Amino acid sequence: MRQTKKNRSRRQEGFSLIEMVIVMAIILILSAVAIPMVTAAVNAYRLRSATNAVTGLIKTTRFQAMSAGYPYQIIFTEATSSYQLQQDTLINPNTGQYDGNYVNVTSTGSSGTISGTSANVTFNTDLTLQFSPSGAVKYVTGNGVAANLAATSCSNGNGANCTLTLSYSRTPNETIVVTGYGNVTVTP
Repeated sequence: MRQTKKNRSRRQEGFSLIEMVIVMAIILILSAVAIPMVTAAVNAYRLRSATNAVTGLIKTTRFQAMSAGYPYQIIFTEATSSYQLQQDTLINPNTGQYDGNYVNVTSTGSSGTISGTSANVTFNTDLTLQFSPSGAVKYVTGNGVAANLAATSCSNGNGANCTLTLSYSRTPNETIVVTGYGNVTVTP
């Protein structure tokens, strides 16, 4: 009986090399499956965050134009994935209409890049959205001085020209559609 207790005490408890290799293999396999899924989820979150920022900016600018009583516009620039917020507060004395010369808004948040949690999201085109005090939305495609370009209503039914597509990494693009009445929808 004493011999058996001595043999047990001399044995060391622990894992064998084969058991350790099997556990490590399982961990590696699970990591290989999980890392791409987590990366895709983070990228989708970043794109969704940037999309929410752009839609919020569009809605806020429209309400600002309605509240202030004079036109505003947002200029989205494809090359830099940035935006600029402008307002037109001067009325032409000859026509009684706003003069079309937009100036930069000086308040905080009037320009910048659209980002989704530190990731640069890209636009598919240059687009200028103009918001009238009545709440109507018009677009000007291309870049340049918006006062020198003709604005067209976004109420053409399908909003084809009032769209902005955002993309990030390998995540499916999201398209923001703005109607002539200021409704903003997002389609994947």
